[in-house]
Amino acid sequence: MEAYQNLVVNIPHSSRFIPDIFQSLFYLDHEKLKRELLNTTDLYTDELFQSVARTLIFPVSRLICDVERFRNEKEEIMSKFGMWICYTRTSTQEKLKRVDAKHKREILKNYYDAYHAMFTRTVEEKLSNYGDCLIIDGHSFPTKNLYYKSLDIKKLPEICLGTDSFHTSQRLSEFTYAYFKSRGLEVALNKPYAGAIVPLTQYQRDKAVRSIMIEVNRSIYMDERTGDKKQNFGLVKEILHEYLKKVSTL
Repeated sequence: MEAYQNLVVNIPHSSRFIPDIFQSLFYLDHEKLKRELLNTTDLYTDELFQSVARTLIFPVSRLICDVERFRNEKEEIMSKFGMWICYTRTSTQEKLKRVDAKHKREILKNYYDAYHAMFTRTVEEKLSNYGDCLIIDGHSFPTKNLYYKSLDIKKLPEICLGTDSFHTSQRLSEFTYAYFKSRGLEVALNKPYAGAIVPLTQYQRDKAVRSIMIEVNRSIYMDERTGDKKQNFGLVKEILHEYLKKVSTL
């Protein structure tokens, strides 16, 4: 199989864009909102995971819509932090924005459902054309996060791999772990983040759909205080690009 042809790269959290129609919902002033966007955005992941592979990039900030939350609010673990699909709390648990039933309906229909429909179509096209599909879910994570307080983590890894018991084969998991270790990076499985995204139409049904999540520690490629890229940004991008090329022929 040629490199990249069965590959779908999903980048859900790279955007800081907030459409004008939602600006008035926020309680935060300009500077606080700017800081919250820096804290919560997987900044530069659209660049880090850039390749010739089919890539889906969610166009608006996760503060408006987080497409990687469960649609049922009661099933989503982050709902207790006010971080369901429609966020109501900041990363430090301050009031973020007003959310009413109308707002939720609009977000679900126009952003969440629309993105997942596109994601599903893309995966189905790969299955139809090539007989299988490999999903790489591209993220980054901060070195400080409210969520970590509930976890027993002595030291954060540089790369966290999220796997699914049905859709992440042992071969895929072991190859990915070994690759990043060979590039001198500290790697962990499913901690602090776990799981791998799959369209619901194939979830737990079709093993031809493989998926793995790659979480990159932000401190290795950017200054988390300013958002500026570090000098080794290009190297981290090269490591990820080479991974995408290699894993797509696995």
